Amino acid sequence: GEIYNCAFVFQGGQLLGIVPGESLQSKKSRYYHTGVFKTTVICAGQKVPFGDSLIFFDPKRPALKIGIEIGEAVSLPLSPATRHALNGATLILNPCTVPTIAGQEEKQINLVEATSKQLLCAYVRASGGPESTTDFVFKSGSVIAEAGDLTVATEFSATVDLDLERLKDLRQRSRRFIYRPTTQYEFIPFASANERRPLQKALTLTPYMPGEKDELDCWCEQILNLQARALASRLESCGIKNVVIGLSGGLDSAWALVVAVEALQLCHFPLKNIYTFSLPCFGTGHTTRLNARKLAESLEVSFAEIDITTSVRSHLEDLEHDGRTADITFENAQARERTQFLFDKANSLNALVVGTGDLSELALGYCTYNGDHMSNYAVNCSLPKTAIRALAAFYAKTHKNSAEVMTAILETPVSPELIPAATGGIQRTEEIVGPYELHDFFLYHLSVDGFSVEKTGWLAVQSFAGKYEPLTIIKWLKVFVQRFFSQQFKRSCQPDGPQVTLMSLSPRTGFQIPSDTDPTDYLAEVALLETEFSQAK
Repeated sequence: GEIYNCAFVFQGGQLLGIVPGESLQSKKSRYYHTGVFKTTVICAGQKVPFGDSLIFFDPKRPALKIGIEIGEAVSLPLSPATRHALNGATLILNPCTVPTIAGQEEKQINLVEATSKQLLCAYVRASGGPESTTDFVFKSGSVIAEAGDLTVATEFSATVDLDLERLKDLRQRSRRFIYRPTTQYEFIPFASANERRPLQKALTLTPYMPGEKDELDCWCEQILNLQARALASRLESCGIKNVVIGLSGGLDSAWALVVAVEALQLCHFPLKNIYTFSLPCFGTGHTTRLNARKLAESLEVSFAEIDITTSVRSHLEDLEHDGRTADITFENAQARERTQFLFDKANSLNALVVGTGDLSELALGYCTYNGDHMSNYAVNCSLPKTAIRALAAFYAKTHKNSAEVMTAILETPVSPELIPAATGGIQRTEEIVGPYELHDFFLYHLSVDGFSVEKTGWLAVQSFAGKYEPLTIIKWLKVFVQRFFSQQFKRSCQPDGPQVTLMSLSPRTGFQIPSDTDPTDYLAEVALLETEFSQAK
């Protein structure tokens, strides 16, 4: 004898359950009752679960748990979506007809986006049409959001990829999301084909920074401001007015210098208090030496070039090294001599050594332990190489005095320049360890999203399709995994530095793994991908 506003849940032609909506204090409440209970009804000749505490799940896909709420119930203080999420639902479906009022549509979209962020869920709102226009206008359309990210908002139907495993992992790692399961809930199973299919849309290749030009420019300004304020605060707390930077003429040190300039301007210190040193040795090229000098001059900071060749040769002689064999000792002796010079020079100038290394190098361990690995304050420690490239390009575009030299630095291949060109050719880092855009993609999805190695590799193959062959991507993923675990000892004692992106490998901010972690299980996942894509080929 009661009327309910209901959603009917079907799968494969079978009616799984009926979910009544919770009526608001609106015109609809005169017609519909609110169902805060669970029972069974007869519908189409079969017994069907009926109630507002139903969750539909697929046993083969643990992350897929579906809750239903209807219409404007999303705006209730304790909405059905909230109850569903606290009982494990990762996907909330909302069939609704919402009147369209000028200026209110954006608020409805924002509400869906905010709900998905608060509940760490995927939220899908589908509006039907047409409806009566006696008093209102009803538009059809779809709004889909995932953990605060608006995936689609359109007047048409839409099909998108939702990563429910990511949501499950976010909840596990979140300190603010706590499950509150209740006995009133009924979990209704269903079976579906759990197939690996191509993505509807490739993931962004740089998930750690915006893709839109205007948003990227704003992001670059924010990153520079955060880094500069962090360095300025460190200088003020130490009572230091001078900084020392090893300026190689490469991308990382160029950006560290930009940050230092901004920091000293915030502190109202003279820019000449920034002491930059080019420290050429065996493998240093003419182009980078020239770029280092030009950049320092364009930014009006102090500059000196100190050739460390004699010092390194003397050190190699002490080590009974022939001074010609380009082995690891030959390379690291140069890196450590530079670091020794910078720290001792900083002592003599009462200065702070600003680190230039980036997050990509830390992840791969592509830095010399107690060499360029070490500094007093590492301003780039949470910035991957590809992000620094975007920041440098932004700076070149917005600062005419440094535009020419910054552009030249951007066009120079990344290289440690530790081996003479006549001995082994020009060292190109990305030919040795692999493309940084791949490694930065791996790092983000492994460390921020918490994806498995296998899933990360599969997503990379989908996203970089047409740019890299699948087996090439898997080859560099294997390199990443091997280096990432074997080089943890460098990250366990990394210097202080500001986290300005979602990514950080500092043990002080929670990234804690043993330095002797065995990567065998992770490499086994890489092997599975190798087999899969070898067979596909």
